[in-house]
Amino acid sequence: MQIYYYHRATGEFLGVGKADPSPLEPGAFLIPANATTTPAPMPVNGKVRVWGNGVWTYQNVPVAGQTVDPGYQPSLADLKLVKQAEIRDSADGFLQSLAVEYGAYEKLTWDQQAMEADALALDSDAPAPLVRSIAAARGMDPLELAARIQANRAQWIVLSGCIVGQRLGYQDQLDAATTNEQVAAVVPIYTLP
Repeated sequence: MQIYYYHRATGEFLGVGKADPSPLEPGAFLIPANATTTPAPMPVNGKVRVWGNGVWTYQNVPVAGQTVDPGYQPSLADLKLVKQAEIRDSADGFLQSLAVEYGAYEKLTWDQQAMEADALALDSDAPAPLVRSIAAARGMDPLELAARIQANRAQWIVLSGCIVGQRLGYQDQLDAATTNEQVAAVVPIYTLP
């Protein structure tokens, strides 16, 4: 599990690390002091990322010789920007976890596989070099593989649509927020139907 370290006094982002598994609780991780599992937002020129009150915010880069003001209070706009990144990154991470079996290069073939599978479903003699090659390497009938590709694609559309819908719902809540407390109350937790 990835963790994000911050300065104990100022909250300034320090770096990324990995949490150790708990020896006493299977499936749980040990989160050290001055670290969080909430992903740090992307860097922005002229700003530092600061952890405080359970959220990441941006603060102007301190003048040389100064440190980040520990009493810094982020603006509503800063909180919304960071929360938006959290909503997006959490959704992306959830979807990525569903496809962890597949490598990046294999994912690049998914659209072609789907197109060829649809063609084979309409005409068993249709040209489908990718699907036929995969099927041959697996020792599988190309029409059976095409049917599996179509079923997997249909399932992925439903699952990803569910997560995208939840992300948009969290974004709607964030857009409606008018106070820092309302922004903090938006906690993106993604689930499957």
